[in-house]
Amino acid sequence: MNLLFKSTSVLVACTVFFGAGVYTAADKANPMYRLARSIFLKTQDRDPTKTTYWRQKVDIYRHSRDRGDIAMVGDSITDHGEWTELFPGVDIVNRGISGDTAGGLLKRLDTVKARKVYLLIGINDILLGVPTTDLVTNYRSLIDAFHDRDLYVQSILHTAKNRSVNTLIASADKEIEALCASKPYCHYVDLNKRLAPDGYLRAEFTFDGLHLNGAGFDAWREAMIAADTSLPHVASGSPLPSAVAQMP
Repeated sequence: MNLLFKSTSVLVACTVFFGAGVYTAADKANPMYRLARSIFLKTQDRDPTKTTYWRQKVDIYRHSRDRGDIAMVGDSITDHGEWTELFPGVDIVNRGISGDTAGGLLKRLDTVKARKVYLLIGINDILLGVPTTDLVTNYRSLIDAFHDRDLYVQSILHTAKNRSVNTLIASADKEIEALCASKPYCHYVDLNKRLAPDGYLRAEFTFDGLHLNGAGFDAWREAMIAADTSLPHVASGSPLPSAVAQMP
């Protein structure tokens, strides 16, 4: 009996450590990541609105004194962007929250007050197994909610490796593009044409297969400029505009 107890304990410990290892080491485009999430993650991790990070960021955004002329809205892919550095001299604010979903964003619409909105969200919905129909329904609500803005809906970025995930992304993007096309204030920006022209996020734009590196953000910026000619074109590494450069 004692031997059986010890063996069982060792097996349980190994299982837990294996699951933790998969969770921390695997990127989100890896099927094992999704398996580990379904087995080992707490309920609150499935709902971003219950995480401390989500609540902290929403509270910070609600207390912000800068509504911005442009708001970058989305999940971690947006959250990681240094948008004021990508567009120096432009009043642009970051409203991304790592881990957020389309459903989570619907609960914090009051944090987005800019006249122009760039929206990119949905990869976490797909990775969490949210049905495409539900994701598209939430997108419809988001697009309707921003009816009084100049709205740029950006395609959900493909991953670098996972074919099944990319297939789901392509299906969702097609429906989201159609939704956007039905609204006169909505402009669709296909980021994948520039960042994932072969159906996979190009290796030079990412380190983990999902999030963008510096070159990836440069490519994203160029896609935005191509879609919105009112944005200033500042080449990577070029001097700041004089008004900005002279600031103390």
